[in-house]
Amino acid sequence: MDLVCLQRQRDGFPGISIQWGALGTVGALEGRFKTGVPGVDFLPIKTGVENLDALLMRDEPIITCWKMARKCTQHRQTSSVLRRICDLLG
Repeated sequence: MDLVCLQRQRDGFPGISIQWGALGTVGALEGRFKTGVPGVDFLPIKTGVENLDALLMRDEPIITCWKMARKCTQHRQTSSVLRRICDLLG
């Protein structure tokens, strides 16, 4: 979709692709994490809808919309890769 919108804009046609982050109450991640993906909080749907007009008015063909976590804790260097994957997947 991103490339289609990019090409449409190059050809003078409208096209915008919005890459939504983790939405709060819907989607594949719903219910899998209590606080969102590490480093990213859930984006409330209300916030997404409230900002949709502003996003659609942008000239860029590809836009990313997500909510950065207020505090992102890092794992100690002694933790294993497997442990990090398990933490991410829940």
